Amino acid sequence: MLIVSLAVIASRISNLPEILACLERQTAPPDKILIYYSYEPWHLDSGMNEPLSVHSNLDVEMIAVPNLGSCRKYLHTINRYRHTDATVVLIDDDTVWKDDVFQALAVYTAVGQAATTRGWSEFDILYDGLWPRFQRGRPVVAHKIWRPTEVLVPSSGWATMFRAADVNPQVLDPRLHRQYRVAYSDEIFLSAMLRARKFVVPMSEPFYRLLPTPSTLSHQQETFYAKALQTDLLDPAERRRLMPAAAVRSLHPWAR
Repeated sequence: MLIVSLAVIASRISNLPEILACLERQTAPPDKILIYYSYEPWHLDSGMNEPLSVHSNLDVEMIAVPNLGSCRKYLHTINRYRHTDATVVLIDDDTVWKDDVFQALAVYTAVGQAATTRGWSEFDILYDGLWPRFQRGRPVVAHKIWRPTEVLVPSSGWATMFRAADVNPQVLDPRLHRQYRVAYSDEIFLSAMLRARKFVVPMSEPFYRLLPTPSTLSHQQETFYAKALQTDLLDPAERRRLMPAAAVRSLHPWAR
């Protein structure tokens, strides 16, 4: 079973029809599409005002969940399918792909690897004030390589495929979510929890295109973001206790 999973923010609802049309055209179309959205604001998402509704020839399920950022796209799906043989594809809410992308990724996933169209071969943990910031270095993109290239961190969108059963069940531990600020480091966290090796799969150019996205935050979004920062700040000592770089790296066997 092939499950597509994505989270959509309020400013990108208009992208859904084209994304769904792209999924319908895939050479290997998904068996089910899970679309997560939230009413609460968070970061760049002002939150939804009403339930979402879409039309598609595929099996689409719209699910309202608490707003935890982009990690919404995989936490709920992994929990739902981790005891099955389901294959999960994570996608973004501003990207569409060539019609054979899923088929190409499935070849690698079938032999126990995680396959992606973009990833990073290194990363650094920095701090911006009191907040951890994960700086990804040495990007690897599918249309710029000629052979499968192993990476440490696959993109949590742009089409990343893995088997749900290959994810460490600790991915669902809320204590780790708080400690490692999963809402701000979802790709790093998911990479640590994936037991499979991770490869960017070579593809011809262009294999994707970005859909139009507002280039600036609205005043409402800026207000929500400012409030989130004000209400969730840690004092420096607490931050150092919860987020030391060594502790984060210890979570990743490949970063020791």
